[in-house]
Amino acid sequence: MKYRELGCFFVLSVIIVLLSLDVGMFWDNVLYGSKIGNHLIQNSLFRWDSIPVSIDNGHPPFLATLLASGWVLFGKSLSISHWMMLPFIFGLLYQLYYFVCFFVEGKYLKIAAFILVLADPTLLSQLVLISPEIFHLFFFFLALNSILRNNIFFQNIRSFFIGDCNVYRDDALFWGFSY
Repeated sequence: MKYRELGCFFVLSVIIVLLSLDVGMFWDNVLYGSKIGNHLIQNSLFRWDSIPVSIDNGHPPFLATLLASGWVLFGKSLSISHWMMLPFIFGLLYQLYYFVCFFVEGKYLKIAAFILVLADPTLLSQLVLISPEIFHLFFFFLALNSILRNNIFFQNIRSFFIGDCNVYRDDALFWGFSY
């Protein structure tokens, strides 16, 4: 992949974040990110065992820890929360393009196919939210690309991180994964 393509993904990622700075947290992401993140700031950033039962959702607090870390470093605000999603938005865009490149030949066809995939309303809506779905999508496409290209190293990395990013035990059992 050329530096120009990576630069385009970075600029696109920044544009997505800039367009979403006023989009708040919704539903369970308030619990996953904000409530647990506030608790981690007040008590200890990595003391996950201290999360009270009243706000414990039973999943690893990856999103809350990421947001709390950003709030400690840069200040607590909604815009900081969106900026903390930037590396995963960039990674997802890169992985989507890498996925498209596996199946499509020709420079312009690859770009067109990438735009077609990116134009999916469900994907676009997830890109502007503060939610663990961005992590799931990033690690899913990392896994898919590493399987397609037989890259054992990235298969192992995604196995570690996808467990930290709120994979539901029942969902994993449904799809045939075991612990």
